[in-house]
Amino acid sequence: MVVFAVLVVTAGLPAQEKTVNPSALAPTPPMGWNSWNKFGCNVSEDMIKGMADAVVKSGMKDAGYQYVNIDDCWQVSRDAGGNIVADPQRFPHGMKAVGDYVHSLGLKFGVYSDAGSKTCAGRPGGLGHEYQDAIQYAAWGVDYLKYDWCNTTTQDAKGERYIFHQKVKGQTAKEALAAKLPEVVASIPWPKSMYWTGKGGVRFIRPIRWIVALLDAEAVPFEVAGVRSGNTTRGHRILGAKEPLAVRVATYFEVLRKNFVIVSAEERKQRIEKQLGAGVQKDDELLNTLVYLTEYPTAIRGGFDPSYLELPKEILATVMRHHQRYFSVVKEDGSLAAEFVAVTNTDGDPDGLIRLGNERVLRARFNDARFFWQVDQRKKLSERVPDLAKVTFQAKLGSYKDKTERVARLASQIDPQFPQTAALLAKCDLTTDMVKEFPELQGVVGGLYARAQAESESV
Repeated sequence: MVVFAVLVVTAGLPAQEKTVNPSALAPTPPMGWNSWNKFGCNVSEDMIKGMADAVVKSGMKDAGYQYVNIDDCWQVSRDAGGNIVADPQRFPHGMKAVGDYVHSLGLKFGVYSDAGSKTCAGRPGGLGHEYQDAIQYAAWGVDYLKYDWCNTTTQDAKGERYIFHQKVKGQTAKEALAAKLPEVVASIPWPKSMYWTGKGGVRFIRPIRWIVALLDAEAVPFEVAGVRSGNTTRGHRILGAKEPLAVRVATYFEVLRKNFVIVSAEERKQRIEKQLGAGVQKDDELLNTLVYLTEYPTAIRGGFDPSYLELPKEILATVMRHHQRYFSVVKEDGSLAAEFVAVTNTDGDPDGLIRLGNERVLRARFNDARFFWQVDQRKKLSERVPDLAKVTFQAKLGSYKDKTERVARLASQIDPQFPQTAALLAKCDLTTDMVKEFPELQGVVGGLYARAQAESESV
């Protein structure tokens, strides 16, 4: 990585002597990274973004290196209006997009220009376009301009000076929010998102149905994905009012609560915890999931046939947690009880219909698990080793059988006493019906089957 401490005009300036008051100097000069020394004209959008990431990850930012400066060769021409044009092949999203990315990392964005008709590399210079360029750089969010002195044959460094003044009319808070909020909504990060208004539209985790945007007693007007903001919302889709609900900042929580929507995630969490009851297996991750899946959570306790407890606890708990989002219930000795707790998005189950429905679904899932357990036991893990040849590990590294054999060889080299059977059987559960149906049990099932098939405890 190449860094710079001070950017200066680099060519042709007459030598001058100046007396500088040391107390007038900044405690730290502008420091950062400049593209020329390392890359010359080989600059691009991806390269600049990569170097900005490197400045942050390497700790240079924390050390005071704040600037990411694109030197000569980013510009190719001027358009019909005289505006400077960035190379569309190397900077396909434009200079503002690059500047925005640099700013998003907490860094400052710099570009290069020249006082002459052409830059030192022969690209369009700033001569005759100084005012126009200053407006353009400001629009791109440029924080720093490196200004060279090439191709200035008729100019004197002490000659003409340009000062840019721009009067920006102030905005009300409502106007500023209306302009910024569409961008804020569209930029919310999600692990997975989709287009809902066609390709190129806003990506969001779910379709946007309505938007409430309030500033004091007024609605902030804007639009996202074809939906206009306003001051109305909706309550619980079953328990709440069917018509839209007018809200103000002061009444928002109260109006929604009356319509069976608890806005506070912390309050929903406390409501679930209070209703879980005794013996429920602690599971913070499942609890957090249910908090954000419900608006008015209510815990319901159900049961299942104790005969299913013949299956290992790990299998039953996995079916309840991963496939049904139920909490397991344990006895005082730590063994599994024939009960579960489901969390529904409603205000109760007075007739027990929701409980019965959940018990019926769980019974079907447990029957599947019991069937897979019984079928899988007909074939020992040791007999499944050849089946691993049909399971690809990685295209260039072969099958899981190839990997298993490599692991066995390495294990014996590291520790001659290591049980080879353990290495050979480690991935065999990938071929079982249980793992195919419940992938979350990969690795766990192998141990359970090994024990059930009387393999040694060391395996």
